[in-house]
Amino acid sequence: MGGLRLIKNFFKNFFNETKCILFYGIISFVVIIWCPAFINLLLSFVMFIIFLNKQMGEKPEVDLRSLVRSLVSGSIPGYSTFMIIILFIVYTSWFADFLLKGDFFKAIASFFFTVGIIPLYALSLKYNFGTQTDRVPKKILVSALSKPKGKANLEDLKKAYKSGENALIMLNQTSWHNWIPILRLHLFHKDTLHKWFILVSNESKDYINNLKEITEEEKIEALEADFNNYDSISSKLLYILREIKKKGYSDNDISVYISGGTSAVTLALTLFAVKDGRQVEYVRQDSMDITAINISFEDLHSFSPEGR
Repeated sequence: MGGLRLIKNFFKNFFNETKCILFYGIISFVVIIWCPAFINLLLSFVMFIIFLNKQMGEKPEVDLRSLVRSLVSGSIPGYSTFMIIILFIVYTSWFADFLLKGDFFKAIASFFFTVGIIPLYALSLKYNFGTQTDRVPKKILVSALSKPKGKANLEDLKKAYKSGENALIMLNQTSWHNWIPILRLHLFHKDTLHKWFILVSNESKDYINNLKEITEEEKIEALEADFNNYDSISSKLLYILREIKKKGYSDNDISVYISGGTSAVTLALTLFAVKDGRQVEYVRQDSMDITAINISFEDLHSFSPEGR
């Protein structure tokens, strides 16, 4: 029964992903085999124009030249890719056969069917965006620390931290401070935390001891970087990743908080977190809640679907 279920799911997924491409293949076969030569040429050209116009209207962000390069290199996995390659082989063989026989109308029709699969393939591409997930306490925390600023002082932060997250939220409403989200972050992870890697700038490095004093956390490793230099930030994150992997931790053990620091820090931390399993956390600007999301390589392809 398990084997039958697997086969059923395979064909279901295959059909759902390739139904438009299969229909195109069937139509092209019917047109080539049973229609007169001139009708072949006319219909294949019309279908090509329809798909090209539809692609330009619905998915103009897809660069067809780059899509062809990715298709030829086999860098886009999936059932649709498999079917497109099959159709490409069939159509090019038709083109060669009809050309040898001197049937130029059908040869040109085969050519239009061949180029027509490119905009059709672009239309079949599926987009994936970051998946909202429930926050889970992790063993490894990666974040950045900004220079403290706000109405609350060190003692206010320490008192609120010891009282719990609700006290920090209340303090933020009466005496805003930019460290409150990162203190809430630590409260959430502290019971499972093995290591907290914190990027610090030349301005914020002198305050790392204040953070340790508030949180009473001994598992902090601070790494200084130029918060306006992307290369400096990236080199520190690469060091962090190597240390994490050396210690035998998996991607599922990592949470990356991207809301602290400069724009360059946020960008670097976001790219650092682009891997299935790594949890991304950020502060919502409407509710000030800390939210978790999972970002994979497929999410990057959503903004450059042909460049895989």
